[in-house]
Amino acid sequence: MNSKSDTFVAVDIVGAGIGETVLVVSGSSARKAINKGDIPVDSTIVGIVDEVEISKKN
Repeated sequence: MNSKSDTFVAVDIVGAGIGETVLVVSGSSARKAINKGDIPVDSTIVGIVDEVEISKKN
């Protein structure tokens, strides 16, 4: 997130739970993800992240 706040509202189409790490799309991708182009949606949760691995750069 590059906005002033890290808080936003998103449509959840995968049933994510509180505290889960999720994958979010925004803009026209958010509208396409819910298959309803006429609904004003800015962000949609499209996946639940199982694992995050961060490697150190040498």
